[in-house]
Amino acid sequence: MTRTLIYRFAVGGLTAVCSVVGCGDPGSPGGASPAADGSPGRAAGDAATLGPGNAGGLDSGSAPDGAAEPTEGGAASTQEAAGSGDSAPGFSEAGGSADGALLAESGGGGRPADCPAQSLGAGDSMFTLASANGLTYTYIVSVPPSYDPNRATPLTLYWHGLQSDPTEIRSLTDIDQVAAKAGMIVVYPKSPDASWDAGGCCTQLVGGKRRDETVFAKELIAQVKSKVCVDSKRIYTTGFSNGGMLSQMLACKMADVFAAAAPLSSALTIAKAQCTPGRSIPIYMINGTADPLVSYASASATIGSISVTDTFAFWAMADTCTGSPTTTLQKGAVTCQSYQNCAKGAVVTLCSVQGMGHCMAGMKAQSSTNCLTKSGIALGMPNNDIDGTQTDVDFLQMFSLP
Repeated sequence: MTRTLIYRFAVGGLTAVCSVVGCGDPGSPGGASPAADGSPGRAAGDAATLGPGNAGGLDSGSAPDGAAEPTEGGAASTQEAAGSGDSAPGFSEAGGSADGALLAESGGGGRPADCPAQSLGAGDSMFTLASANGLTYTYIVSVPPSYDPNRATPLTLYWHGLQSDPTEIRSLTDIDQVAAKAGMIVVYPKSPDASWDAGGCCTQLVGGKRRDETVFAKELIAQVKSKVCVDSKRIYTTGFSNGGMLSQMLACKMADVFAAAAPLSSALTIAKAQCTPGRSIPIYMINGTADPLVSYASASATIGSISVTDTFAFWAMADTCTGSPTTTLQKGAVTCQSYQNCAKGAVVTLCSVQGMGHCMAGMKAQSSTNCLTKSGIALGMPNNDIDGTQTDVDFLQMFSLP
């Protein structure tokens, strides 16, 4: 790990499920009515409606090139679900396009009992949450065009990298299109100090405030449930770099909440003794073997992490996996290995990308030799052998809580 950690991390996301984890018939992952949940930390703050599409992000000001500008106070336009990447064998693709009003009355028979009486419609809305952990966060709720306020819908929390933000995540990956095609609600939290406290990393690198992010995560989920109809059995966490480190920590501490986790370009940054998930939780990792920030083969004192390979082995142990990992995908520089004989049907997968730097496979790249789309920050070679965003979403949607 080098001092370049103080710069913004790139962000990236998530492609063919069965080929990645070697599944047979995944079945239908969930669909049960959500269980009633508490409401810790309800925060003040009205929604700020964002404009057409999902590229506006949290920040006021200019949107990424080619993206629509945020429009406050108006209704969010619908959009076509334009999927990318190869379809995963054995999977039907939920989604498609559907119209949705900004605020949709959700009544009628069959609506899950704990879904809100009024629900956000398709598009983006921004909210503020004053957390009991002492910080005030903002976040975007991105509702897919296919959303039905009378049906429980899967939810994914996508955590940005260090000194990054939701706008950058969405400009560098195809997460919005992939999630919309999968019929997922995506929440994009934004840290007030551009970092997440994931134990060994990363608030101390930017002078941020130490805090308990699990407090915020629980409050965030409760608040989102008051605005959209969420399937409580199908809530997922993912993120890149510092956001991936946070997803690892949440998998350790909130396995009763998250059905699966996809920590990307990250390693475990809390002590192994502090990672005691209450159930076997499915884990999906993508890491570059030449990452200059998150070391693939050795521990890092800078971010307080164990190596990527040790993280993979740790999750196999934590999920009570037996046997050795098997190769479930080989494509170009990408080799995915999976522990498939784990307790309660969990799967632990590591997709290693030979020669890739601190990047997400398939993300937009600055050049053929630098994955990050910011001049002057060398984070290593990009790779497009797989669409990491698609594989991430495909993996997550395989799983639901018991």
